[in-house]
Amino acid sequence: MSVQDNGKVGIYVKKYSFIPWETENFVLQVLRKEVDELQYTEKELALKFIQNEELFDSWLTSLYMNKNDIAVVIEAQINLNGSVYTLKTFKERKQFSGYLYLPIPYIAKLNKVIVLGDTFESGEPIKDNAIIASYDVSSLDYYVFFNPIKILKDFYSLLIVTDRGADIVHLSSVKRLEQQSEGIAKSTKSTRKRSKSKKEKSKSRRKS
Repeated sequence: MSVQDNGKVGIYVKKYSFIPWETENFVLQVLRKEVDELQYTEKELALKFIQNEELFDSWLTSLYMNKNDIAVVIEAQINLNGSVYTLKTFKERKQFSGYLYLPIPYIAKLNKVIVLGDTFESGEPIKDNAIIASYDVSSLDYYVFFNPIKILKDFYSLLIVTDRGADIVHLSSVKRLEQQSEGIAKSTKSTRKRSKSKKEKSKSRRKS
């Protein structure tokens, strides 16, 4: 990915929209990628984006949101002076009322979801009789990031397998998120220094 071209700064933007994926155990609103492109802007404007998250968010919204969008996730990266500045913004229009949220705070391609009816801990083998259902979606363009989920049948946990690894999501923890939904991180800004001593800071807020 080119960082600077003819004095301009590259901003790498990805936009995802939610689509429903229904099984006999749950309805999961998965993300599907709609935009994957590199924009160029003046260095002065890029510096303003880094200093002012609201301005950066407004710029992304004006370019990549349209009136027909119900719920989208936009991720943007600015590479400047050896550092990477990232903003993830989640915009929804409240059509997910009654849904819970998967506590997955990063964007990753979804490969498989395994529904478990028994205790399972990371690093342990999964017992065959613990598997209620297994869904391989690796051939589909599905992504995860705080996905809304509606539980149709009780189970113990979900094993979410992505291109970044695997996460165990206990049904009890998903239920607890229902009471904390107003505080779920829907926008994240981070700064990463390209040096031996990496520093990262994040700032989160919810958008509606």
